[in-house]
Amino acid sequence: MQTTSQSVALNCLPCGSEATVVSLHHGAEITKRLLELGVTRGTHLTVLGKAPLGDPLFVRVRGCQIAMRKAEAENISVVKDGIWTLDAAPVGHTVRVTEVRPNTEITSRLLELGVTKGSSIRITGAAPLGDPMTISVRGCQFAIRRHEAENIQVELES
Repeated sequence: MQTTSQSVALNCLPCGSEATVVSLHHGAEITKRLLELGVTRGTHLTVLGKAPLGDPLFVRVRGCQIAMRKAEAENISVVKDGIWTLDAAPVGHTVRVTEVRPNTEITSRLLELGVTKGSSIRITGAAPLGDPMTISVRGCQFAIRRHEAENIQVELES
């Protein structure tokens, strides 16, 4: 399973954890079923509990409680709420920069483009394979590679 720097498999979260879906890594049939249940990229969810042997997992999604097999949960990448880098932010969402990591090759260029602490970034799209991603900052739109976006810590705007 491919994950970003802060993402983990849903089944790894302890009970009571709140997280946001980053990506689904299933075949077409299971992905379709998860989409029907409202489990999509950017969806907020809460781990409610696990059966005594760890299977199934009980999750609250969009106000509904659902049970899913451990095999399904381990193929859903999530980020715990409050822990984000730009590369994990879903397309269509707006985030606020909390930190640009210093001393990286791209830091000075990001600052020149207006990616500074407190600035608002809208994730406008991604290439077909997910890299690079396109973002809008201070009215300008540009592409950034995901490994460069890992150096920008953000929080979702409410």
